[in-house]
Amino acid sequence: VLDVRTESLQLKVPTQGTVAPRTESNLIAQVSGQVVEVSPKFANGGFFQKGDLLVRVDPRDYELGLATANVEVAQSQMRYAQEQEESEVAQAEWSSVGQGSPSDLVLRKPQLAQARASLDAARARYQIAKLNLDRTEVRAPFTGRVRSKAVDVGQVVNPSMPLGKIYAVDYAEIR
Repeated sequence: VLDVRTESLQLKVPTQGTVAPRTESNLIAQVSGQVVEVSPKFANGGFFQKGDLLVRVDPRDYELGLATANVEVAQSQMRYAQEQEESEVAQAEWSSVGQGSPSDLVLRKPQLAQARASLDAARARYQIAKLNLDRTEVRAPFTGRVRSKAVDVGQVVNPSMPLGKIYAVDYAEIR
């Protein structure tokens, strides 16, 4: 017969595992163009901080696209303002000459709606051009390390092309 007592006891269990990052990502190009800059931090085994520039694609085409989109917005704004004025003039003319209720076409409502839609479309194209220009800079989404690099200066990249593999260093898992 033994008397049973509770006590703290530390057990050692030998085991094996693989340390793996919790977050691992493939860096993918979102725009096409020639790579004009690769950060020294973007090298196999290199460390980087969140927001660091890792790769830059030649932005000149996208800067020109943004300037063109800006001109389209200005032209569409001018056309919309003209249509507003013409609509008001048509309303005033109908009030002084016409009888009954005028049709939408006489009051230039379809033309005004089209000018408004063209303005909205031009603003959307401007936003797309601005977004594409921003995408020429590939920045680190988190603090981490480079597992592998697949691109270098002078190389031409296309959308969906892998630039390298990175992983976060904030947490690790043992499998």
